Amino acid sequence: MTENKQLTIIVPSYKDIRIIAAIKSIRVLDDQNAVKVLIIDGDSGSEFCDSVRAYLNEDDVIISEPDEGIFDALNKGLDAVTTPYIGWLGSDDFFSGVVKSSEIIAYLNDFDLFIGDLVIFSGNKINRRTFSWFSRSRLPIKLGIHNPHYATFGRASTLKKYRFLTSNKAADIGYFLKVFSDDIKVKTTNR
Repeated sequence: MTENKQLTIIVPSYKDIRIIAAIKSIRVLDDQNAVKVLIIDGDSGSEFCDSVRAYLNEDDVIISEPDEGIFDALNKGLDAVTTPYIGWLGSDDFFSGVVKSSEIIAYLNDFDLFIGDLVIFSGNKINRRTFSWFSRSRLPIKLGIHNPHYATFGRASTLKKYRFLTSNKAADIGYFLKVFSDDIKVKTTNR
C-alpha cells in the first residue's frame, strides 16, 4: 500500500447500502491518486462490509466496529485521518463532480476551509439549497442557516482540533461553531 494521498473523504455508515453510490461519486473527483476513502462503519456485519470493500481501492480503509452514532463515527474518522486534508460525505449523499479534488487541494494550500453549496433533492426535485457563505456571527444559526458540512473540506490541522459532542443532537453545528471561532481563512464557491 502506498500513502501518497492528499485528501481523505470520511464516510460514516451503518447498514446503508446507498454508500456504494457515495463511493462511486467520490471516484468522479479528478485525481484519484490524491483521494482516500475512509469508511467508518458502525459494525454492520461482514456481509455488508464485503459488499462495500468491492468498491474500495487499495489505499482506502474501512473501519467496522460498534459506535455511539454518527458523531462518534466522525470522531473516529478524524482520529484515523493521515492525510493533510479532510472532507466528509454521508452514506446516502453524493458529490456532483462539479468541484474537482485537484481544485479542492489547490484551495486548501492557501485556505483552512473550502466550502461549496449543498443541494438537497427529493427524487429529481430540489428541496433546499444550503449556501456556502461564511459568517462568524451566530445569526445564520438563528435563521436556520448553517454550514453545509458535507460540502466542507479543510486542513486536517484545522478540523482535528475539535471533537463532535456525541451526546448533542446538533453536534455538527456546535463543532463548526468552534472551528469558525478560530482565526481561519475560508474560501467558498457557489458550486
